[in-house]
Amino acid sequence: MSVERKKLCNIVFEGTVPLEIIVYAAITNCKPKKKFPYPVKMKIYYGPRCPACRRLFMYVIDTAGIEALALSIEFPKYKNRIKELVGEVVTPVFELHNGAVLRGCPIEYEEFNRRLLVALKGEITRGIVKPGKRVI
Repeated sequence: MSVERKKLCNIVFEGTVPLEIIVYAAITNCKPKKKFPYPVKMKIYYGPRCPACRRLFMYVIDTAGIEALALSIEFPKYKNRIKELVGEVVTPVFELHNGAVLRGCPIEYEEFNRRLLVALKGEITRGIVKPGKRVI
């Protein structure tokens, strides 16, 4: 059985796309407000009704240079993957292409941006569960 994927801006969803994100994409016309200094690929494990997940999706839509695959905990395989990564099922959890694992989504966009930079450097800070291999 194949899972249907839906592309919205720079995010490909496997699972329910939160209505607020569909509306946000329409309002912003998928035009990013900022550009991240490095290309970033990430997998986002999310819950369709999770407020922090919706904020994270808005940050990703607002940022040029990020490509995301959003994987819903509606599917047991993604719940199990979250358990492997952080030990319990919480959302959002995201994996960067360098292997870094981050948990949660900060309230402020600038903090989100800073955590991404730190994780890409292979360092650890608040919200980073596992630092990745340095790519910068």
